[in-house]
Amino acid sequence: MTRNDEGDAADTMPAEETSPAQPGQPSRESAFPGMVAAVYAPRCDGCGDCAEACPADAISVLMLAEVDPFACTGCGRCVAACPRQAIAMQQP
Repeated sequence: MTRNDEGDAADTMPAEETSPAQPGQPSRESAFPGMVAAVYAPRCDGCGDCAEACPADAISVLMLAEVDPFACTGCGRCVAACPRQAIAMQQP
């Protein structure tokens, strides 16, 4: 917990304390707490819509999309953005 200018405890946590330390650790944006995005490779065409939608920059696309489970916050935006339904949320 941090202190504000008056020395009172503030309700916010420093950024380093809110960063995911484990795959699927919930964040303030998590629509699917405890879950991470996973790519179903046979459906992925590498379009990159999921990576563009990801606010955590947890998805990279070379030939196919790949999710970094340690960076994924479980927000689900990639699932909604994928036109081929190649991404789903799962337990890490």
